[in-house]
Formats: sequence, structure tokens, C-alpha cells
Amino acid sequence: MGYLALDCTGETYSCGLLTENGRFNEIRGLNPRRALLEMPAHIAHLMNLADLDYRALKGVGVPLGPGSFTGVRLGLTLAKTIAFSSGCGLCAPDTLECLADGYRERFSGLAGSLAVALDARRGELYCGVFSTRRGEVVLPTGVRSPEQFLQSLAQREDVLALVGAGFAAYPELVPAGFTGPVARGRAETALCMFALASRCREAAEAGTLQAPDSV
Repeated sequence: MGYLALDCTGETYSCGLLTENGRFNEIRGLNPRRALLEMPAHIAHLMNLADLDYRALKGVGVPLGPGSFTGVRLGLTLAKTIAFSSGCGLCAPDTLECLADGYRERFSGLAGSLAVALDARRGELYCGVFSTRRGEVVLPTGVRSPEQFLQSLAQREDVLALVGAGFAAYPELVPAGFTGPVARGRAETALCMFALASRCREAAEAGTLQAPDSV
């Protein structure tokens, strides 16, 4: 059995496969404009590495957005097509929550929050603040101006990391004297495929995967 994860929402596209025995492989950091042409072949390669047939997939994880409109729709279309043909369900979490997942392990055991921001263009951000404990949202994902988000960050003293390309587009969002990691480069802000595949596995085991036609 396997759990597939894929993402086309950011500046790169990635895919990963987690097997029932814990083996994980991924292909990441690729040009999102070529995702439609290249992603199916990369996924097939991961399936071959794991010696799995598509019918062995138990779930497909894909971020629901926000992000590039074209990228979000492309990722969902690919994920739904694979899920339909494999007879499995979808796990479609919030993109910013997935970005936070990539840094939660680094701060496991610490109480605090992770601020995530993506450039929504036209002077706005997709942004939110998430607890280091998965599932706990401090500031829900939303569209805000940089000034609004800066005010929200100024009210918090427990932010451990700043994650996302929004902090590259608006460097003034980084508080003066902030000493935690600021992840704003392409490689640093690629979604963690292992975390997304793990979410998918947990949803499958809990029976909370969604039907492809309901997403």
C-alpha cells in the first residue's frame, strides 16, 4: 500500500510516495510550468521504485490552496484523476498548514507558533499563524495586506519561524531583532512531501479521506 503526495501550488512542483512499511521517495524542486507534462512520469517512476501498482494507493494528498490559481487547479486535477483511477480518497489540507508542517518537527516539544506568508500579488498576502502543535491554528489563513499581517505579528512574542515567499516579497514583515529561521527561498518553501504523505496516511487510517468528486 502507498500514500502519494503532490504539489503544484508554489514556485516548484514536487511529488512523493510513502509506503506502508515507511519507505519514502520524492522528486522535488521542478519547474511548475512543466508539471502537466512531467508530473505523471515522475509519479510513475516513484510507483516503480516502490514496486506498487496504482490500485495499491490508499490515498492521495494535495494542497487545496491558497496559491497560484493555475497550480492549485492543476494539482487538484492530477490528484483527483489518480484517486478516481486508483479507487482511493483524497487528503486536501490548507497550503499554509502544509508549509508549517515542514518546520514543526524542528520545533517539536517547544510551545510557540509559525508564521506563514505567500505573495498573493496586488499588494496582498495569503498568510496565517499556526501552532507548533499540528491542528492548532492561531491566525486562520486569509488574504491580508502586509500592514495587517505585520500588526498581527507584532502582537505575538512566541513566533519561532517565518516561512514563505511573502517574507521575500515584503522583507519589512521580518520583525527587528528576530533571531529565528526565515525560510523564504525556493528550496526552503517547497512543501514537505513526507509531511503531506503522512497526513494522507493518518486520514486514511482514521477514515477521513474525501471522495475525489467532493473536493
